[in-house]
Order: sequence, then C-alpha cells, then structure tokens
Amino acid sequence: MFCPKCGKQVKDGAKFCNGCGSPLQSAGSAPQMKAPTQAAPQASAQQPVQPAPQAPAQQPVQPAPQAPVQKPVQPAPQPQFRQPVQSAPQPQFQQPAQPAYNPAANAPSGKADKKKSDKKKSGKKKGGGLTVALCIILAVLVLVAVGMGVYYFVVIKGDGSFGGSSKKVEEEKDGEDEETDDTDEGEDADNPDAEDADGAADESSADDADSAETDADAETEDTGVVSETNEVVGDTVLTSIPKSLYSYHFDDDLGNAVVVVRNGAETIPEATSDKEPTYVSGKDGKAVYLDGTYGIELEDVNKVGNSYTVAFWMKAEDLYDWSPFIHIGYNLLDQGNRYRLWIGQKDGSVAPIVSSERIIAGEWYEIRPDASMETNRWYHIALAVDGSRNGGSQTNSVLGTLYVDGQYVCEGPVALDVMNSDSTDVYLGINCWDDLFAASFDDVKIWDQALSGQQISDLYNAY
Repeated sequence: MFCPKCGKQVKDGAKFCNGCGSPLQSAGSAPQMKAPTQAAPQASAQQPVQPAPQAPAQQPVQPAPQAPVQKPVQPAPQPQFRQPVQSAPQPQFQQPAQPAYNPAANAPSGKADKKKSDKKKSGKKKGGGLTVALCIILAVLVLVAVGMGVYYFVVIKGDGSFGGSSKKVEEEKDGEDEETDDTDEGEDADNPDAEDADGAADESSADDADSAETDADAETEDTGVVSETNEVVGDTVLTSIPKSLYSYHFDDDLGNAVVVVRNGAETIPEATSDKEPTYVSGKDGKAVYLDGTYGIELEDVNKVGNSYTVAFWMKAEDLYDWSPFIHIGYNLLDQGNRYRLWIGQKDGSVAPIVSSERIIAGEWYEIRPDASMETNRWYHIALAVDGSRNGGSQTNSVLGTLYVDGQYVCEGPVALDVMNSDSTDVYLGINCWDDLFAASFDDVKIWDQALSGQQISDLYNAY
C-alpha cells in the first residue's frame, strides 16, 4: 500500500509511514474511522509522479478527482497529519501496478538493501584482510632491518661478542698478551703457546713457551702473500715466473742456511756457532751482511740437474781478484773428480765472471763479460743454464746466459753436471781457497730450469 500523505510505498500492515512518519490504519479497521472530507483529495495530491495513462488502468472508479490535485501543495495545519487518517477507499492502494518506483532504490528494506549491506560487509572483510597483510609485511621488514643492523655492529664492525672474540684471537696471535698470560698462575701450561705462537711448535709443554714465542715472531714476519706455483716478491705474485726450488730471504733469519768458516788454506768450510750473522736493510726487507770473517752455506740444496737458474742480490764492500760471490760444486778438494762453478771478479775489475770446471775431463770454461762492478751498490745477478743446449765448440758443456740488473750481458759454456749431484755445496762469500768476501746478500733463489730473459727482467723489476 501507499502512504496517503506522501504517497510512498509502505509494507502491508505497517502502522507508520517510513517516509514521512504519518500513522497509518490497516484495511481491517477502515469502517470504524471517520475520515475527514479533505482526506481523499489530500492523498491524491501527493501522487504527482504517477503517469496519467497508468492511473486509469488501476483506478477506474476515480477519473474525476485528478483535476483538482494542484491547488494546495502544503496542507494548512500540520497537526492534521498526525491524526489517524484513512483514505476514502483503502482497496485502491492495495493493488498497485508498480509504477515508476524502483523498490531497490527507494525501499529501506528489501533485496537491494540486503545486497548493499552484503557488499559493505564484504568490503569491510576485504579491507580488514588487506590491512592485516600490510601489518605483517611491515613487521617482517622491521625485523629484517633490525637483524641487518645487529649483524653489522656485532659481526662486521666487531663491537659485539663475535667481533670482539675475533679481535682477541688476532691480538693473542700477535703476542700482545703474552706477559699477562705468563703471570696467570691458574692457566694451563699449554696456553702460552696457543696465545702467543702463530703456528708455533711444542704446544704441549710450558717449558717450550720461550722457543714457541721466537718461532711465532719469525712466522709473523714471514706472513703475507703466498703462492704455491709462482714466485712472490713483497706482496706481488709474479705470474710469469714459476716458484723457485730454493729461496733465502734473510729477514733476520738464515732459514735453511748456516754460518761457516774455514780453518786454514784449502779446507772445506765448516759450520760454526761462534759467529752470529748480522742483518742490514736489503732489497726486500732485510739482508745478511758478511764482514769478511765468515761465509754462508745453503745447506739444503740437493741435486737440481743440468738446467737451472741462480739469482741473487749483492752489495760488495770491497772487490778484488778471485773474490767469491757464490761458489757451487762437489768433491771440491778432489783433484781428479772435482765439479765447480764460481761467480766473482777477476783480472782487476772484470765482473761478474762465471768460471767452471769439470776436472775429471780436464775441462775448464769461462763466461767473461766486458763489464765491471762498483762497491756499496746493489746488483741483481742471474745465471740461467740450459742443459738442452750445447755451450759451444767445447765438449761436455751446456749454455749459460748471464744477466745483470735484469739485462742480458753475455753467454757462454758452463761445465756439465755442476748441479747434478746429491752432494752439491752452495756457499756465499767463501770457498775452499780464496780470501773471504765482505758483502751483503739478499733473496738468493735457485730454480730447476733455465728462466728466459723476460722472466729475469720481470724478477728484477718486481723489487
């Protein structure tokens, strides 16, 4: 049915209009009410939205009253609309033909409202779910940021327990806490070795602590760039040069070398503990200084072969004939079976001369450059011997090439088998016959192959 005041459609049996709030009377009680004479026209006056052609179809008994509906727009006394009003024939409004009203748009309750309500609820659910998801993502990002911050300060920067522990280990390896550790009576006897020695030996005994500290200091100085396949100078790996078979750096340590002296003419040099080596500034770190009263033996050199390279740095305090820079050979005092190679000065100023002999065959060879050397100046001397090439017209010789300061000087024959024995001796600054030589030596190296001129130049330029 429709409200007689505003014409809005309301539910059957409703007591009040949900549009204007006017009270309504159900159809069953209509005969008991006395309707005012103006009620019928008033109800009709509120129906301007119904089209003219549709009204006659639904209300055939009321053709005439449609004309006067335009007189009053507003009823005079408002209280009249608060009284129970009954339209003239109630059955007129019980059979509407569904005019241009859209129940889904105008009715407060119905399927349209239910759909809107469902959509709102659905929207709330979706919006709520999205909000929860965003909160979870934000929380994860915050946790990741906090974790990265903790990792930076604890692990990378070293302010936390991990970084502090790492720093402590490094400090202990450097031996900075050795005095405190030695005075701690409650510590185990093995701890001084573990804290003060970087790879030192004899960790199981407290009595070996002092020797372990000495070894740790030596190893600390030797740490740096290391290569198993290529030669290293300082912090540079020389990729063009294979690793040497024997190497002596003399950085405050002789390594596999010993101090030797000669007790008379034509005698084999012998190791001694009466002489302490002296170390001076070298080309790479320290160098060993020989004062003319002792020499050095490289005692771990064994059989190398007929192809080899010997290279070293040397600074002479004095130069004289037959001054022995380096002396190599075996059976040195055997007049019938001696093998020997010597590099030094001869004939007043010619140096470095390479002299060699294979006395069993009565053969003697020499490589003589047209050059001389100065005192108190570092020189890099290298001899590359190629056992696959003949040294010239002389028999039982191989080709040797001499380089000074990375430059080719000359080449010539070298006696065969000089370094082809398990009993090879190698001396610096001393031999079996001549005066001892006063000079400094650094970075003595021996390869079991003949290096090329370019490789020797690369070696020299690396210092």
